[in-house]
Amino acid sequence: MIVVLLIGTITTTASAKSNKQSFEEEVEVSEEEVELLAKSLELVYESGQVTQDNQLIGFNQQKFEGELAGLEGAEEVIQQLEENNLFAEVPEPIISPQVAACAWHGMKEKPAYIKAKNTCIKNGLKANYGPITAISTIANLFADKNFTLAAKKMLALGIRSNIAGGVVTVSAILLDCGKKMEKKFLQTR
Repeated sequence: MIVVLLIGTITTTASAKSNKQSFEEEVEVSEEEVELLAKSLELVYESGQVTQDNQLIGFNQQKFEGELAGLEGAEEVIQQLEENNLFAEVPEPIISPQVAACAWHGMKEKPAYIKAKNTCIKNGLKANYGPITAISTIANLFADKNFTLAAKKMLALGIRSNIAGGVVTVSAILLDCGKKMEKKFLQTR
């Protein structure tokens, strides 16, 4: 798995900001930054995913290019995802369904799977951003598909200095958690 390390200044900035002000206080962020990060997060967690046999294998570069077109900083996000090999070729659709794929899809809807995946994402965020209490809130916003508020909270933590790095980090965390969940839940069946 690709290990993505964010620049140390993000963690330092986030720690300093969390000491300086409460997480719940609003920080001035530009609408362009929020829009870029929110759309990027939505693509990472929903519409930009490339799956094979219901398993996340990467992200759709054309979808990112189309959805982020015209946004300041979009080129950097796409470039960083490409440099970290997080884009995948979109596979041809399979006409006949496979039994294993159906069983795996059914597993994804079970509470044990959802809880394990959410825990994995929270742990990945903590490993990359440090033990910040806001991480659980951000992970819950991802799960609730509230990407605009998640983007605002991430920007408030200091990620604005490297939005592309933040997108790459959450993308890598999601891919890693998908692999861990497949291994854990398919082998225990």
